[in-house]
Order: sequence, then C-alpha cells, then structure tokens
Amino acid sequence: MQKVRLSGIQLGMLFVGFLYGSSSLLNPAFSALQDGWLAFLIGWMLGIIIIAVYISIYLLNPSQTLIGILKSNFGRFLGTVIGILYAWYFLHLAAIVLRDFGEFSLLVILPNTPLPFIIGCFAALCVYSLKKGIEVTARTGELLIPLIPLASLIVTLGIARLIDFSNIKPVLANGIKPVLTTGFGVLSFPFGETVCFLMVFPLLRKRSTLRKTVFISTVIAGLLLLIIVVRDILALNPQLTQRAAFPAELASKLFPVINIYPLILLNLLIGGTIKVIVCLYASAAAITELSGLSDYKALLSSITGFSVTLSIWLYDNVMQMFEFAVSTYPYYALPFQIIIPVLLLIISIIRRTSERRKTS
Repeated sequence: MQKVRLSGIQLGMLFVGFLYGSSSLLNPAFSALQDGWLAFLIGWMLGIIIIAVYISIYLLNPSQTLIGILKSNFGRFLGTVIGILYAWYFLHLAAIVLRDFGEFSLLVILPNTPLPFIIGCFAALCVYSLKKGIEVTARTGELLIPLIPLASLIVTLGIARLIDFSNIKPVLANGIKPVLTTGFGVLSFPFGETVCFLMVFPLLRKRSTLRKTVFISTVIAGLLLLIIVVRDILALNPQLTQRAAFPAELASKLFPVINIYPLILLNLLIGGTIKVIVCLYASAAAITELSGLSDYKALLSSITGFSVTLSIWLYDNVMQMFEFAVSTYPYYALPFQIIIPVLLLIISIIRRTSERRKTS
C-alpha cells in the first residue's frame, strides 16, 4: 500500500465523489421542509470544522493511517480495539450505501429484479476496481467526477421555470430545533463519513497540499449539494420533497422535451461507486494493518461478500432504511465521527507539545 501515491487532484476527485455519493440521492436535509437549505448550511459549516479535525489529526501523526494513529495515541491494546470498531464502521457504511443504491434501482429502474442481484452486480464492479488498485479508481475519478456538476447544472436550468420562491416561506415556521436536528444529521451524513479518508490520506504524494485539496473539495461538493437541496425545495415544494423517496430522480422527470434521466442515473452511480470503493478500501486496509497482512487485496472478496450480505439483512423495506438514516444513524456514527477524533486530536496536540518541550 505504501507504493501507491495519489496526486492532489486525484484525492480531491475522490473526496468530491464520496461526499456527493448517495447524498444527492437521498437529500439529507429533507426533514427540515422549507428550512432544509438552512439546515444544510449549518451541517455544511459544522462538516468543514470536523473535516479540519481529521486533517489536523493526520498532520500531527504524519504518514500513519488511522489504525497507526489510534495505537500511537491510545496504546496498543485500546488502539487495536478501537481500530477493530472502525473497521466494522467502514464495512457497515459500505453496506448502507450498497443498500441505498439497491433500493433506488429496485424502485425506479429495475422493479422486477431481485435486490440481492442488483447489489451483487454493483459490489462486483467495486471489487473489480479495487483489485486494480485504489489509484486506478482515483485516475478514473479524474475523468468522471467533472460530469457531476455538469448534470446538476443541466437539471437545475431545465426546471428553472418551475421554481417558486414562496416554497421557502415561512422561514423557521417550526422553530429552530428541527433545523438544528436536521443540521446535525447533515453533519453525520455525508461530512462526518469522511473519517474514512484517514485511511487514504497517507497515500497523498505531497502532504503540503492536503489542507488546500480537501478544503476546495469540501466547498465544491457542499455547493453542489446545496444547489440540489434548494432546487428540490423551490421546484418540488417542501412537502413533496419530504414524501418523495428520491427527490433528485423526481426532479429529473420534470425536465422538458427530452429525457435526461440516464444522465442523472450515471451521475449518481459515479458518486455511489466511489463512496463504496473508499469505504471498502478503508475497511480492508484497516483489517490488513490490524492483522499484520501485507496486501489488502487478498481480503477484498470476503469483505465485499460480507458487506453485500449485511446490506440485504439491514432492513426489511425502504421505509426502515429512511427511518434508520434519520433517527438512528447520526447517533450511531457519533463516536466514530466526532467523539473519538476529537479525543485523538487533543491527545495528539498534547503529545506533540510534550515532545517539543523535551527536544528544546
């Protein structure tokens, strides 16, 4: 793994694709109704802060993956235990994204196709890409990720005639609490999920470009998602956005004259594939480092097979999937995304300060 090196642009494309992923599909701010744009802004700003925490953790522990950082700061035993939990979280996250796209395909594209077959084919594509190496996915991302803003712009301009600014009124009609609750959900999905990249940051060729690369990528992805959130509220109205299983798919059907749905589908698959690949890579690399193996690729087939099985087992139906995403997931992910990283940052700063005092 140490022989793999990514350029700043390649890492940035992976980051944009990861954040865009299933977020554009599910609209993470839908539960705030007409205040969804405000909830997303709050979650986005908090997301930038937590991503800055991840960057600082890596820069204070250079050239180490998350597993190495955990062992260095929490001790070998406790660090290993927490590392195992992170490997599980990355694997679970891959299963969640696989199920998201499986349900989308089942409801919208292939209604008579068995769900396991859809998820299995999608996962096979991800395994094939990872077998070739994470750098191959990154190079492919350089070609495909630029299509994402193009498709979003086409849909937004195409349905501009349906925009009704009265759909965002009244502002804060239900108070600030639903906005803050939804903003916390936006923080955990998708911005907090970038904790996966603590397994990817060591692959960056020039460490000095990390802050700039990740910040620009977060701004670009955040703007794209904000445009989608605002577009859905203004064009579809808040109630329809909340009731629709996949608002982005519904918005594409409002495009006049021509059918641009295949372009939207391709767009979503690009982001979703990259997100699953990054999650599977993070889990495989974590298990490889924890077990002392030399190559993560030897674990890919078994890890992906388990992830596919888990994705099918997770929910009985699509309504349970949405209920878990809104009510349970933000709190389930809280230790992995915020509590442990903040503790890691504090301990890393204390250790670095102590080392500097000793050397001086």
